Amino acid sequence: MPIFKLNALIIAERILSFHLMPSPRILYVGHDLNLLKFMQDELKDCRVVRCTGGITSRSFIKSEINYALFVFDEEMPEMSGQVLTAFARGLAHREDTPVVIFKPSDDFSEIVKTIIRSLGGVRNDGLVEEFR
Repeated sequence: MPIFKLNALIIAERILSFHLMPSPRILYVGHDLNLLKFMQDELKDCRVVRCTGGITSRSFIKSEINYALFVFDEEMPEMSGQVLTAFARGLAHREDTPVVIFKPSDDFSEIVKTIIRSLGGVRNDGLVEEFR
């Protein structure tokens, strides 16, 4: 990974880590902007961090950022949701983080219901952070 991208990730991680966010944080790894929009509209009291690439998402999974939930696209071209889940489970601080894996053909309302159940009924205020 180029030094510039690595430094940008470190800076972004520090900003996120020190920013007081009382709401749960979700790491969303996927390309589906329609699902992201649906999540924004339907969930409250959460903050969504969006990664569009598997390599970048691995950096965020490895970080010390506190995520309440991971939402992974099963059909990402460079790294599937199953691969990302296995990677997360291999890290001691991520072994208990809930994971929702979806396919682009899945019904958005069912995905959001699963997310809400995984978070214990919490919904999102539409705040989104995006990293590529």
